[in-house]
Amino acid sequence: RMLIGEAMNRSVSGLIGSLSNSRSDVTSVLKDLQVLVSNLQEEEISREVLSRDVFPLFVYVDSGSDAHADMASPIIRKLWRALGTEKILEASGTALLEVTSCTTARGREVILTCLQDSVTTESGIECIASAGILDFILDSLRADLSCATLASNLLVTASLLLPGLKALFTAERIKRMSEIAACSDTLKYRVFDLCVSVATASDRGFDCCVERNVFAALFTELDLDDVLLQLNCIELMGRLATSSKGLAYLTDTGVIIKLGNMLAQWPLNPLLSFVIPGVVRFFGNLLLSAPGSVQTI
Repeated sequence: RMLIGEAMNRSVSGLIGSLSNSRSDVTSVLKDLQVLVSNLQEEEISREVLSRDVFPLFVYVDSGSDAHADMASPIIRKLWRALGTEKILEASGTALLEVTSCTTARGREVILTCLQDSVTTESGIECIASAGILDFILDSLRADLSCATLASNLLVTASLLLPGLKALFTAERIKRMSEIAACSDTLKYRVFDLCVSVATASDRGFDCCVERNVFAALFTELDLDDVLLQLNCIELMGRLATSSKGLAYLTDTGVIIKLGNMLAQWPLNPLLSFVIPGVVRFFGNLLLSAPGSVQTI
């Protein structure tokens, strides 16, 4: 294996290129890349490494070898951070889309982690939206919990900026969210949770959710016979009620009265006994955050 000094005399692009040689010892090359990349400043990487050099490394994230994935993942993250999503998309947008279309859960998690900086600027959001990467993030709600959580956090962060909010709630993406929610109760909850998180993250996000009527499906869950869905729905509505705008909206749409009626009807309807703990928790939290609203029910 190369010594540190020898590794530093090789280029990142050269080492990555050597991985395509069937005679190469992949483990040794990845170790040499780790040494080299860890000793380079981001400014040096930005000057010397080509954007397309990032993508061959995903083969080793998705190879099934944990050892190779553990080595390749931090290399990708550092190269990506130094190059920037916008530069990568401008030079190799097609390559990134190809990677997103076939990557495993491990590769998906790496990409989502790398995209964290891009959702904090308007130019970054516009770039990933126009390149189709925002749809990849949204579709990641279907993935395992780790990826879905990363994806939701990215989308909520993007929604704090106007271009991100507009891009997330286009008619096409609202339809996409509905399609994801229709796949299972778990995915339905993830979509509801995303919308509530956007609404509670900013007043502008809340206004957009109301304008797009994204809470209509959430409210209908109260009328279903699925206790778990009802409890999840009540918990999410409790989060909405923590803001004055959210509380006013729940009051205007009759949700507060409906929950109050469920509480009042409990002695007459034993079936409500499974849901009542959630209702009591809702009003208990409401009593702490806005006591006057409870007194008027």
